[in-house]
Amino acid sequence: MAIVTDESQQLESTHRQWRDLAFHLQVERIRMNSSYVLEYGCKDAGTTCSTKGIRQVGKALSKCCMKELSNDIKVVMRTCRENGMLCQLNAGTNLGAIKFNSVLPWELDADISVHHSNLTAFDKLKSNFLAKNSGFTWKSYQGHVNLFSSNWKVEVYPHVLVNLSLPNLSRTIIEFDGEYVETALSPGLFGRNLYGKEIYQHVQHWSVIAKKDAWDIYSGHVKQFPRCSTPGHHACLDKFKPDGNLIFKEPIL
Repeated sequence: MAIVTDESQQLESTHRQWRDLAFHLQVERIRMNSSYVLEYGCKDAGTTCSTKGIRQVGKALSKCCMKELSNDIKVVMRTCRENGMLCQLNAGTNLGAIKFNSVLPWELDADISVHHSNLTAFDKLKSNFLAKNSGFTWKSYQGHVNLFSSNWKVEVYPHVLVNLSLPNLSRTIIEFDGEYVETALSPGLFGRNLYGKEIYQHVQHWSVIAKKDAWDIYSGHVKQFPRCSTPGHHACLDKFKPDGNLIFKEPIL
C-alpha cells in the first residue's frame, strides 16, 4: 500500500501551526531545517513599523520596517532619475548602502542629496509625491524637503554634488536593496570623511546615544550598542559584536 500525502496541504498546515509562535516572538522567518524555511508576513509576525516595540533603542528594526524605508528611498531616487534630477544617497543612508546594501538595521530616517541647482526643479515634483498612490506627504523646512510616508521621513537636502555634475564623469552607483542607485563618488571614502575612520564598526544613531554629532560616535575608540530596552528579545543589539555585517545578513526578525 502506498500513501500519498498532498505536500502543499502539509506545508500550509505547518505554516498555520507555527503562526502564533511567530507572532509571539515577532519573527518573520522560522528555519525548520537547512532547506525549509517558514516565512510570515508583517501582520502575521507582528513586525510592522507601527507595532509597539519594533522601533526601540537598543533593538534592530524588523525586516518589514526596514523594507518600508528602503522602498521609500528607492521611490525618491527613481523619481529623481526619471525627471532628470541629480540626486544621491547621503549621510547614514550612504553608510547603510556600503555596509549592508540596504538601510542600517537601527536607522531613524533617510538622507538624500539633490544638486543645489536642481532644488527649484525638485520642488516641482511635489505633485508626483503627493499623488494618490504615492503614500507621501510633503513639507518644506528651512531650505530642504521632508517627505513623510506612513512611518518614515526622507530628508532631501541641496548640496554641491560635484561627481554628478562634472561632464564626462559617470555617476557612481551602488546596490541598494536590489536596485542600483546613485551615491557619492568613492562612497566609502565619503563616509570616512563624514564620520571618521571607524565607520565599518557599528553604533546606533548619534542622537539616540546622546552624542553631539555623528563624528563623535565613530571617532571614539570603543564601539558598543546601548542596553536593550527589551532584555532577552532576539532583536537586542547588545548581544551582537559591533563589527561586520554577516551577523545581520540572515534577517534577525
